[in-house]
Amino acid sequence: MMLNDSKLENAINEKDLSLVRTILINHIDTDINRNNFLSKELADSAEAELSALGIALYEDDNGKFEFLSTDSWDKDKWQTLKVEMRYNFSREKFDLIIKMIKTLRKKGDSYFQVRKSNFIKNESSTYDVKDKQEIKSSTNGFCLFGTMVAGVLIGFAVAKTLTASKVVIGISSILGGGIGCLTGIINFSKRNGEKE
Repeated sequence: MMLNDSKLENAINEKDLSLVRTILINHIDTDINRNNFLSKELADSAEAELSALGIALYEDDNGKFEFLSTDSWDKDKWQTLKVEMRYNFSREKFDLIIKMIKTLRKKGDSYFQVRKSNFIKNESSTYDVKDKQEIKSSTNGFCLFGTMVAGVLIGFAVAKTLTASKVVIGISSILGGGIGCLTGIINFSKRNGEKE
Protein backbone atom coordinates (compact mmCIF):
# COMPACT_ATOMS: atom_id res chain seq x y z
CA MET A 1 0.00 0.00 0.00
CA MET A 2 1.46 3.35 -1.01
CA LEU A 3 1.07 6.23 1.38
CA ASN A 4 -0.92 8.59 -0.85
CA ASP A 5 1.84 9.25 -3.36
CA SER A 6 0.39 8.74 -6.81
CA LYS A 7 3.63 9.71 -8.58
CA LEU A 8 5.55 7.03 -6.71
CA GLU A 9 2.78 4.49 -7.33
CA ASN A 10 2.83 5.28 -11.06
CA ALA A 11 6.62 5.00 -11.22
CA ILE A 12 6.43 1.58 -9.58
CA ASN A 13 3.65 0.43 -11.91
CA GLU A 14 5.71 1.60 -14.90
CA LYS A 15 8.77 -0.18 -13.43
CA ASP A 16 10.73 3.08 -13.67
CA LEU A 17 13.33 2.38 -11.00
CA SER A 18 15.24 5.61 -11.66
CA LEU A 19 12.10 7.68 -11.10
CA VAL A 20 11.19 5.71 -7.95
CA ARG A 21 14.61 6.47 -6.48
CA THR A 22 14.41 10.14 -7.46
CA ILE A 23 11.00 10.50 -5.82
CA LEU A 24 12.30 8.90 -2.62
CA ILE A 25 15.32 11.23 -2.57
CA ASN A 26 12.95 14.18 -3.04
CA HIS A 27 10.94 12.99 -0.03
CA ILE A 28 14.14 13.03 2.01
CA ASP A 29 14.32 16.77 1.33
CA THR A 30 10.97 17.28 3.03
CA ASP A 31 11.77 14.83 5.84
CA ILE A 32 14.34 17.24 7.23
CA ASN A 33 11.46 19.28 8.67
CA ARG A 34 8.97 16.51 9.45
CA ASN A 35 8.47 14.86 12.80
CA ASN A 36 8.33 11.40 11.22
CA PHE A 37 10.25 10.10 8.23
CA LEU A 38 7.83 9.58 5.38
CA SER A 39 10.65 8.71 2.97
CA LYS A 40 11.52 5.64 5.08
CA GLU A 41 7.90 4.46 5.09
CA LEU A 42 7.61 5.06 1.34
CA ALA A 43 10.91 3.28 0.68
CA ASP A 44 9.80 0.23 2.67
CA SER A 45 6.53 0.13 0.76
CA ALA A 46 8.22 0.70 -2.61
CA GLU A 47 10.79 -2.00 -1.85
CA ALA A 48 8.04 -4.53 -1.17
CA GLU A 49 6.10 -3.63 -4.32
CA LEU A 50 9.19 -3.64 -6.53
CA SER A 51 10.34 -6.93 -5.05
CA ALA A 52 7.00 -8.47 -6.06
CA LEU A 53 7.83 -7.33 -9.61
CA GLY A 54 11.30 -8.88 -9.41
CA ILE A 55 13.07 -5.50 -9.13
CA ALA A 56 15.50 -4.55 -6.35
CA LEU A 57 15.09 -1.02 -5.00
CA TYR A 58 18.57 -0.83 -3.51
CA GLU A 59 21.95 -1.33 -5.16
CA ASP A 60 25.02 -2.78 -3.48
CA ASP A 61 26.93 0.01 -1.81
CA ASN A 62 29.91 1.18 -3.87
CA GLY A 63 31.83 2.48 -0.84
CA LYS A 64 32.39 5.87 -2.47
CA PHE A 65 31.12 7.81 0.50
CA GLU A 66 33.10 7.92 3.70
CA PHE A 67 30.86 6.99 6.58
CA LEU A 68 32.34 9.61 8.84
CA SER A 69 31.94 9.92 12.57
CA THR A 70 28.89 11.84 13.73
CA ASP A 71 31.08 14.67 15.05
CA SER A 72 31.92 15.75 11.49
CA TRP A 73 28.37 15.60 10.17
CA ASP A 74 26.83 18.85 8.97
CA LYS A 75 24.46 20.11 6.30
CA ASP A 76 27.17 19.99 3.61
CA LYS A 77 28.04 16.35 4.35
CA TRP A 78 24.32 15.51 4.33
CA GLN A 79 23.90 17.16 0.92
CA THR A 80 27.00 15.37 -0.41
CA LEU A 81 25.55 12.04 0.68
CA LYS A 82 22.23 12.90 -0.95
CA VAL A 83 24.04 13.57 -4.24
CA GLU A 84 25.96 10.29 -3.90
CA MET A 85 22.62 8.50 -3.53
CA ARG A 86 21.72 9.60 -7.05
CA TYR A 87 24.68 7.57 -8.34
CA ASN A 88 24.49 4.68 -5.89
CA PHE A 89 21.11 4.14 -4.23
CA SER A 90 22.18 1.70 -1.53
CA ARG A 91 20.42 0.74 1.68
CA GLU A 92 23.53 1.85 3.61
CA LYS A 93 23.37 5.36 2.16
CA PHE A 94 19.60 5.58 2.59
CA ASP A 95 19.75 4.51 6.25
CA LEU A 96 22.71 6.80 6.87
CA ILE A 97 21.00 9.87 5.46
CA ILE A 98 18.02 9.31 7.78
CA LYS A 99 20.43 8.83 10.70
CA MET A 100 22.20 12.06 9.74
CA ILE A 101 18.91 13.99 9.83
CA LYS A 102 18.10 12.63 13.29
CA THR A 103 21.61 13.33 14.58
CA LEU A 104 21.81 16.87 13.18
CA ARG A 105 18.33 17.58 14.56
CA LYS A 106 19.46 16.47 18.03
CA LYS A 107 22.56 18.66 17.71
CA GLY A 108 20.22 21.61 17.15
CA ASP A 109 21.08 22.35 13.52
CA SER A 110 18.28 24.72 12.49
CA TYR A 111 18.14 23.33 8.93
CA PHE A 112 16.96 19.94 10.24
CA GLN A 113 14.41 21.03 12.83
CA VAL A 114 10.76 20.03 12.68
CA ARG A 115 8.63 22.85 11.39
CA LYS A 116 4.91 23.44 11.71
CA SER A 117 3.16 21.84 8.79
CA ASN A 118 2.16 24.37 6.14
CA PHE A 119 1.29 21.84 3.51
CA ILE A 120 -1.91 21.78 1.53
CA LYS A 121 -3.01 18.49 0.05
CA ASN A 122 -3.96 18.59 -3.58
CA GLU A 123 -5.24 15.58 -5.52
CA SER A 124 -2.00 15.20 -7.43
CA SER A 125 0.62 16.87 -5.26
CA THR A 126 1.59 18.58 -2.05
CA TYR A 127 2.90 22.11 -2.02
CA ASP A 128 3.81 24.65 0.59
CA VAL A 129 1.52 27.57 1.44
CA LYS A 130 4.50 29.89 0.91
CA ASP A 131 4.76 28.66 -2.69
CA LYS A 132 1.04 29.36 -3.18
CA GLN A 133 1.46 32.90 -1.83
CA GLU A 134 4.47 33.54 -4.08
CA ILE A 135 2.52 32.30 -7.10
CA LYS A 136 -0.46 34.48 -6.16
CA SER A 137 1.78 37.52 -5.66
CA SER A 138 3.53 37.12 -9.01
CA THR A 139 0.18 36.50 -10.72
CA ASN A 140 -1.24 39.70 -9.20
CA GLY A 141 1.76 41.70 -10.43
CA PHE A 142 1.40 40.21 -13.89
CA CYS A 143 -2.34 41.04 -13.94
CA LEU A 144 -1.63 44.63 -12.88
CA PHE A 145 0.94 45.04 -15.63
CA GLY A 146 -1.32 43.30 -18.16
CA THR A 147 -4.29 45.54 -17.50
CA MET A 148 -2.10 48.63 -17.75
CA VAL A 149 -0.69 47.51 -21.13
CA ALA A 150 -4.17 46.59 -22.34
CA GLY A 151 -5.44 50.05 -21.32
CA VAL A 152 -2.61 51.76 -23.23
CA LEU A 153 -3.32 49.67 -26.33
CA ILE A 154 -7.06 50.26 -26.16
CA GLY A 155 -6.52 54.02 -25.63
CA PHE A 156 -4.12 54.08 -28.57
CA ALA A 157 -6.50 52.13 -30.82
CA VAL A 158 -9.49 54.33 -29.96
CA ALA A 159 -7.54 57.54 -30.51
CA LYS A 160 -6.04 56.26 -33.76
CA THR A 161 -9.45 55.44 -35.20
CA LEU A 162 -10.96 58.78 -34.14
CA THR A 163 -8.14 61.11 -35.12
CA ALA A 164 -4.70 61.26 -36.61
CA SER A 165 -3.42 63.81 -34.07
CA LYS A 166 -0.37 62.56 -32.16
CA VAL A 167 -1.33 64.65 -29.14
CA VAL A 168 -4.78 63.08 -28.93
CA ILE A 169 -3.27 59.59 -29.42
CA GLY A 170 -0.75 60.25 -26.66
CA ILE A 171 -3.35 61.58 -24.23
CA SER A 172 -5.72 58.69 -25.00
CA SER A 173 -2.93 56.18 -24.48
CA ILE A 174 -2.05 57.74 -21.13
CA LEU A 175 -5.71 57.80 -20.06
CA GLY A 176 -6.17 54.20 -21.21
CA GLY A 177 -3.04 53.16 -19.32
CA GLY A 178 -4.27 54.98 -16.22
CA ILE A 179 -7.67 53.29 -16.41
CA GLY A 180 -6.00 49.92 -16.98
CA CYS A 181 -3.66 50.54 -14.05
CA LEU A 182 -6.55 51.58 -11.81
CA THR A 183 -8.48 48.45 -12.82
CA GLY A 184 -5.43 46.35 -12.03
CA ILE A 185 -4.98 47.98 -8.62
CA ILE A 186 -8.64 47.39 -7.77
CA ASN A 187 -8.37 43.73 -8.81
CA PHE A 188 -5.09 43.39 -6.91
CA SER A 189 -6.70 44.83 -3.76
CA LYS A 190 -9.69 42.54 -4.07
CA ARG A 191 -7.51 39.45 -4.51
CA ASN A 192 -5.29 40.32 -1.56
CA GLY A 193 -8.36 40.84 0.57
CA GLU A 194 -9.63 37.32 -0.17
CA LYS A 195 -9.05 34.57 2.37
CA GLU A 196 -6.66 31.77 1.45
